[in-house]
Amino acid sequence: MGLFGKEERPASKPQAPIRHPEPDPPRAQSVAHNATVIAKGATFDGTLTGNSDVQIDGRFQGRVRVSGHVTVTATGTVKAQLHGKIVVVAGRVEGNVTADGRIELKETATLTGDITAPRILIREGATFDGQVHMKTPGKPQASQDTKTGKEQHNKTDR
Repeated sequence: MGLFGKEERPASKPQAPIRHPEPDPPRAQSVAHNATVIAKGATFDGTLTGNSDVQIDGRFQGRVRVSGHVTVTATGTVKAQLHGKIVVVAGRVEGNVTADGRIELKETATLTGDITAPRILIREGATFDGQVHMKTPGKPQASQDTKTGKEQHNKTDR
């Protein structure tokens, strides 16, 4: 019997500390759950179409036409025609690029080809060799006939 009439209890074993799993380290770039990814080290030749986003970390040759975003990361190398809602280039692209919304060339981008979009952003450090067309792709440009004052529509072949 212990002090003040309480029974002494045997010492209990020390318990091991509770370990919680470590959180996953943050990824360099988040990818939407419905994105098609061409991984670094992978090569794709052909045509890619659809409604999802596309991220190219590896090599791509052919054509991309999606209604989502197209991203060519700094490790991506592309020889293709690219079309998407928004196209962001941080790697190397040879081919014409069109976007329904915006084209962005990051500081590390190298693009050889024409770009067509209503909004275009070329960051300092990007390399670009081609023509810029600031319009919505696929819509003819209207011009005034100086003699008649009537509007004319020029069609461009694509």
